[in-house]
Amino acid sequence: WGGAKSFPPFLRQMLLSLTSLLIIASTQDLCLSDQVKILETAAAGLEKKLEAANSRLKSLTAEYLNESDSNEVIKEILIRHFNDEPLYVNPSGDDLTKTAQIIKASQTMSRKTACETGPVSLVQNLLDFKTATEPPFGPEMALMRSNHAGDCWAACGSQSSLTLQLAKPSIVESIVLEHVPYAVATYQSALKKFVVRGFENVDESPILHFDGEFHMDERHPHVQLFPLPEAKPISVLQLETLTNHGNADFTCLYRLRVYGKQQ
Repeated sequence: WGGAKSFPPFLRQMLLSLTSLLIIASTQDLCLSDQVKILETAAAGLEKKLEAANSRLKSLTAEYLNESDSNEVIKEILIRHFNDEPLYVNPSGDDLTKTAQIIKASQTMSRKTACETGPVSLVQNLLDFKTATEPPFGPEMALMRSNHAGDCWAACGSQSSLTLQLAKPSIVESIVLEHVPYAVATYQSALKKFVVRGFENVDESPILHFDGEFHMDERHPHVQLFPLPEAKPISVLQLETLTNHGNADFTCLYRLRVYGKQQ
């Protein structure tokens, strides 16, 4: 019974009541059928109380989330805390972003300064990240696992690009893009149309090209897998966002992962 102290008060009271009835039924001079009737009556009363408590819980939940929203929140908790590979996708190969480095990125929107036109160096992006006191953060956030809405790389405008140097030449098989769930956060800043390019070396012509579209609505998961066409091993991968879902000020990339096999 020590563990019962952690139960909600109403459930703890129900358990105590049922225990009391069991003791009374066992000590009274009653036939077995009468004891069963007492327990059946008690069980029926407990069932009604549980139904009332469950109804109250649903009512409270409905004030904040509808049923589909609740399902999305539950999925998000399970995905974030128990499995780093989302249930929505099943990529093959190794996660190459774990050892990749950012070598070029578009300008990051900062809380302290408005977005400016023109390219900005990675060093400046990192400085903005270190001096910012609240989200959004720098491009390195796009390669990190996060549990919170707002923990994204917010690039200025509706177009942006992020270039990665892979640790070793690799055959890239797919990418995974992630935003926060459609039901629990705004989606206008999510990327929409994008291009993936792969290079043997940073200054050469691309040997891998893929045009994709990230769908952000109730019919699609917020984590989406995009298989890439077969190509020779690459050392550099670029993700270029062409449009987002309507936010003219910035585009949020919550997570990018690149899957394949190192050579």
